[in-house]
Amino acid sequence: MKEKFEKSNEIKRKALSLIPHQTGTFSRRVESFVEGVFPTYVQTANGSHFTDIDGNEYLDYLCGLGPITLGYNYKPVNDAIIDQLKQGILFSLPHPVEVECSEKISQIIPNADMVKFEKSDEIKKRDVIKN
Repeated sequence: MKEKFEKSNEIKRKALSLIPHQTGTFSRRVESFVEGVFPTYVQTANGSHFTDIDGNEYLDYLCGLGPITLGYNYKPVNDAIIDQLKQGILFSLPHPVEVECSEKISQIIPNADMVKFEKSDEIKKRDVIKN
């Protein structure tokens, strides 16, 4: 069985001329996967599987780079996201859900007295330097 990646290769060529390493997420860069064997662009995903833009279906062993442990399109998560989108996102001030989530994490994780949500390349750089 030989998968075809015609659409993927076309978009990949375009992306490589516009985006360094084809993506903004270092672990999804084109060099991370075997060219011609591993798909490069996902179109849809459901449960534990995804379909690439060329129509090939795969079991996602990467689990969305780790955080998709419940599977794609998990209804309770989708519903919560939709409910929050209706209220708005990326406010200029904190939202009470940040406090609720922090409280829950502090209750679940021993010695986690405080919680900070952050997405930053600086954290990755510091972790690389430490290791």
